[in-house]
Amino acid sequence: MHFITASLFLLCAFATAAPHPKRRLGGLTLDKLLLIAPKSASCDAAPYASECSTAAQALPHIVDSFNDYDITHPSVQAALVATMAYESAEFVYNRNHFPSPGRPGQGTKAMMMPEFTAEYAASLSLSSTGDAQAVADAVEQPQYTFGAAAWYITTKCDFSVREAMWGGSESGWEAYVTGCLGTTVDEGRKAYWQKAIEVLGSE
Repeated sequence: MHFITASLFLLCAFATAAPHPKRRLGGLTLDKLLLIAPKSASCDAAPYASECSTAAQALPHIVDSFNDYDITHPSVQAALVATMAYESAEFVYNRNHFPSPGRPGQGTKAMMMPEFTAEYAASLSLSSTGDAQAVADAVEQPQYTFGAAAWYITTKCDFSVREAMWGGSESGWEAYVTGCLGTTVDEGRKAYWQKAIEVLGSE
């Protein structure tokens, strides 16, 4: 009895000490991402090839960002994927080029304003000093550019913004766009969100 008890204790101790594996979220797949952003199947026609990512290239980094920033609810995931698809023209752009010459420093797949791009770079211990475009350049790598939307909603938006989107609430999503992103709802943006909710679900 004592041997068994001691053995069980040791097993429990080792189990407790073992590091938890990084949680992977199974909701977003390549097929689903392509349904939301079908033009991201290829970068062949991208005007700035170095900025473009295909859905296959984007997927692991988007999923990692959900893990890293604890974005677990499908409706919130849908909102972030829709934001990136809309803002980057389906993962084509990392920088704001329009109207020419664009706005230096505005970038990532979420097209964050320069001050937020600098904060994001600093949070990753990347260069956040120098001219605005140099800072934006620091977060252009796929593992960073696809993490910006998740970073933004968890650092710049109250948790109630995410709660309001649970269940696929359109009014909750509109509050995220207008109150958190600080922009307007238009039909193009709304179409991406509707498709993302349809594909990823809301519960």
